[in-house]
Amino acid sequence: MGLEDLVKRAGNKDAGFLDYQNIPTWAIGYVNVASTVAKTSRGKTVMKGYPSNLFLPLKSLRPDEAALIV
Repeated sequence: MGLEDLVKRAGNKDAGFLDYQNIPTWAIGYVNVASTVAKTSRGKTVMKGYPSNLFLPLKSLRPDEAALIV
């Protein structure tokens, strides 16, 4: 998607989710960009998290969730 520079700059920032501390360090920049900057063809962010502002990074994805990301 050509967003690697943004990922590098967002790597140390709070991702904005209540369970931010559970997101692996290497993934924080990707989560930041995917949840704020990266957009689908319909203009929605690629990732939005779960209700109550949780990201649940340790939860296994359902097949439909994985398909949306891909």
